[in-house]
Amino acid sequence: MPFAAFLLADLLLALAGGGQHALHRDPSSPDAPPYSCWLHVPAEAAADPAARFPLLIFLHGSGERGDSLEDPSALDRVCYNGPPLHLQRGDWQPPAPMIVLSPQSHTEDWEPQDVRALLEWADARLPVDRSRIYLTGLSRGGYGVWNYLAVNGGG
Repeated sequence: MPFAAFLLADLLLALAGGGQHALHRDPSSPDAPPYSCWLHVPAEAAADPAARFPLLIFLHGSGERGDSLEDPSALDRVCYNGPPLHLQRGDWQPPAPMIVLSPQSHTEDWEPQDVRALLEWADARLPVDRSRIYLTGLSRGGYGVWNYLAVNGGG
């Protein structure tokens, strides 16, 4: 139960907007994301709780893989490239406010059913505009995007 409270506190901090927050997977908690991840919710979310924002999910390459349950610092590898790197450096300048979810795979590949579970987790807990969900990836993450689309189509 203490981990679930910690997870809820992290999620509430992220929903307060601004910055990038670490969320860790917990197989025993139904509220935990299916992957450990970095989550950025724009500051505008706190100003208008009814607002909905685009969701960008970034799947990393094989070099950033790790398991934060075994080593919490492994999650930092996700910030080596792409949107989480720019968020960490403070130079993220999207054309419009958006939610950025950067999960860390703890297995060899991005499994389509797990990516789908992450999308469903985000949709249930974050102020997501369902008409603007974007999935992108680098290297092995790009393959994960293709694999997800091959199984699920655009939905």
